[in-house]
Order: sequence, then structure tokens, then C-alpha cells
Amino acid sequence: MRTVAYFVVKKILNYLGRDSNIVSHIRAEMPSDDIDEMQKRMNQHLVAMGQLFSLEGHSGLSASYAISVLNKLLNFEPLGPLTGEDSEWLKIDFGPEIKYQNKRCSSVFKREDGTAYHIERNIFKEPDGCCFTGSGSREDITFPYTPERVYIDVDTEGNIL
Repeated sequence: MRTVAYFVVKKILNYLGRDSNIVSHIRAEMPSDDIDEMQKRMNQHLVAMGQLFSLEGHSGLSASYAISVLNKLLNFEPLGPLTGEDSEWLKIDFGPEIKYQNKRCSSVFKREDGTAYHIERNIFKEPDGCCFTGSGSREDITFPYTPERVYIDVDTEGNIL
């Protein structure tokens, strides 16, 4: 349920951010909202985000920096290395292999013996560009650790090239 504040903010954004270059670009690039109601709503949401972003007055370097950091945050990625400290872990206790999950990076887990691993370290990429994870995606890690993904080319059968 949306609050009155939501509708007030939308009205303000429509007034203040309506003519910015970024909003014009977003509107020009959006797929037609004649397609369906979901696309219409998505277009509205993306325009509103562009309006808010434009109100911050970013340009050049600051815009690139803000977009880069925001992208990581919206994807639940940490901005700095994981430390492995106790405060970073959530106890989930799914057996000795999955005892804890990292709060800052949900694809990092800790075993009962204290060793840790990243389940999305290796991403397999097929010739058509489709990507997947599997049993070979997991890799043990040590701290401090900056999560990264390594893309590994495979053939259509999943064999490493």
C-alpha cells in the first residue's frame, strides 16, 4: 500500500525533474508502455528514479561514480572487502557445510570449521552468451576478500574451453 508521502514525492519529482537530459533520455529509450500494464508501471518507476537522480545535480565524474556505487548497492554487493569478522555472519545452520551466511554478500558462506567459500566465484558462459553456475562455481576464500566473479567459457555441453 502506498502512502500519501509517496504520491507527494511523485508530484514533486514530476514537477522538478521533468525536463532534465537524463529523464528525456530515459523516456526516449523506454519500450512502449502500450504493451502491458507491467511495462507501463516499470517505465513510470524508471522515469521517477531518473528524475530523483537528476535532482542531485550529478554530471561527468560524480554521475559515473554514483551510478557505479548505486549499482553495487542495489545488487546487494559490498563496497569494500569482506573482513570475515563475526559481526558479518548470520547463523543459518544448514549442516556442517552451511553454518553461516555473510550479511554483506549473500553468496559467501562459512562452514562449521570456520573456512569460507563463495558460491558464485566461477560463472560458466556458453557460446550463445548464456551464463550459469554449478558445482564448479564454488571456491574457498580467505579474508579479507573482495567478492569477484570469474567468467569461464564453456562449450554447449558445459566443458571448459
